[in-house]
Amino acid sequence: MTRRPATRGFTHPYAVVAVCFAAIVYDGYDLIVYGSTMPYLLAYEPWSLSRTEAGAIGSYALLGMFFGAILAGTLTDRFGRRRLFLGCLIWYSVAMLAVAAAPNPELLGVFRFIAGLGFGGVAPVAIALVIEVAKAHQKNLLNALMLSGLPVGGVVAAVFALAFGRDLGFRGLWALGATALVLVVPVAWRVIPETAHTPEPHPPAPRPKEGLASCSACPPWSH
Repeated sequence: MTRRPATRGFTHPYAVVAVCFAAIVYDGYDLIVYGSTMPYLLAYEPWSLSRTEAGAIGSYALLGMFFGAILAGTLTDRFGRRRLFLGCLIWYSVAMLAVAAAPNPELLGVFRFIAGLGFGGVAPVAIALVIEVAKAHQKNLLNALMLSGLPVGGVVAAVFALAFGRDLGFRGLWALGATALVLVVPVAWRVIPETAHTPEPHPPAPRPKEGLASCSACPPWSH
């Protein structure tokens, strides 16, 4: 029989889902906002980027997501879900500040890749957290609700680009992705529990039947 991992302290499952949802919303925003600000980026004369160059820079975040998702499984076992969730959240938020401040296209690509590591790492950890704290009959539902934050973040990015793109510019819209540092991280610090896995109990070794045990102790000529 498989035991459910224990958690330190008690946190309401819906609170954990809400924080994970917020983190995934920012994940979706930070991922999609680059494409939403592409017209402003292409119009930025000091860089004079072509569509091909701008598209290549945008793909670096996806490459980072690939490696981030792979690393998440290994690092979760080593550092725990709480630490890795907070680490990914802080990681991509700080990286978005670097993205917004990138002085040239080359560093912009590097910073997008670095941010992508956090984008790819936070989702697997969030899924594991929700599965752990949710009741058995709610796991699929709450995970679906939590992961819906990704398209929500993408829609927010598109709407913000249309509404505030001219005033904030592409750098301002990218920097908004870092507001998770003040809006989500403090709440996550209080809400997200640490998990302590209880070792699987070993089944007891089968005991030999009394008849067989007594016969095994008899000399061969007594059979």
